[in-house]
Amino acid sequence: SRSMNLIFFTDALEHLCRIHRIIRQPRGNALLIGLGGSGRSSLTRLACYLAGYSMFMIEIHKKYDGDRFHDDLKLLYRACGVKQQQRVFYFSDNQIVQVSFLEDLNNMLSTGEVPNLFPKDEMAQIRDEIRRDAQAAGVKVEVEDEMYNFFIDRARQNLHLVVAMSPAHKDFRHRLRQFPALVSCTSIDWFVDWPSDALRELALRFLDENDREVYDGLTFPGLTNEVLADMFVLMHDSTGKEANRLRENLKRHTYITPSSYMDFVRGFRDLINNKRLSIKEQRDKLQNGMEKLHETSDKVALMSIELKQKVQEVSEAKALVDKKTEKINIQQEDIATKNAAIAVESAKIERERKIATD
Repeated sequence: SRSMNLIFFTDALEHLCRIHRIIRQPRGNALLIGLGGSGRSSLTRLACYLAGYSMFMIEIHKKYDGDRFHDDLKLLYRACGVKQQQRVFYFSDNQIVQVSFLEDLNNMLSTGEVPNLFPKDEMAQIRDEIRRDAQAAGVKVEVEDEMYNFFIDRARQNLHLVVAMSPAHKDFRHRLRQFPALVSCTSIDWFVDWPSDALRELALRFLDENDREVYDGLTFPGLTNEVLADMFVLMHDSTGKEANRLRENLKRHTYITPSSYMDFVRGFRDLINNKRLSIKEQRDKLQNGMEKLHETSDKVALMSIELKQKVQEVSEAKALVDKKTEKINIQQEDIATKNAAIAVESAKIERERKIATD
């Protein structure tokens, strides 16, 4: 039910058509051989969608063992043999917790059944559920073996196994020799290295999606997506050639997988995103600082004008105060002169009064 972001190219479409053709065949089973990240799971999921089938996968966890694997197989056989649902069982080599898993898959491919999978009580319940369909098909419902064979045949018609294995695994050849049904009862599809066009298209997709994000037009001059994609392809191809040279000279196997290429492109994308964000933050800080400087400069210019006006007003007020002060000083001098004259006149009057009294 999860969405998938896929990039199609010629090789991927060819693999998709092969897988779809295999699972559409009666009792069609596939063995997908390729390195991890080559698109085996995604193309199988898409082929199931196109065919109208449901894809079944086990979920590995710490306590997953053979009993839980058999429980999942019971659900799978019930869905295909009782409910007649078309299911595709996708199994990868990294899900092999126990070797018995491959033994069960080998039995499913060769005979269509897993020995002793259902206990007697569950098998009796299954016979009751398919009894009407068995009677319609002309099966003797009284014979348990015929009912069991009818259930298994119907499950094999609706169940398709898709086993994905990597040739880089150390036990790859041993597993194929030990469980021959993986080869003899399946249609093999080899997933080889991706072509350069596919690698370039993948890089362009990642880079174009990256450019659609908002960076306020922040770009690096001369560094176009086409140039970057060609550089990625060149580096991937040159690394593969060096890996082949090491294998021939030193007998050391180094696998350059499509997943490593995607990790490389994602790593560059994350690096350039972080660099863009860092430059954007520095640019924003510088821009904010320049805006503050311009704003402060405008305020200083306005304050300078206001200061000149205030200085002029103060000068005018000071001149007015000086005039008033000078006038007050003159008035005070006049008052002092008049007071002295009054004092002299008062003393004269007082002497005359005393003389008149005597």
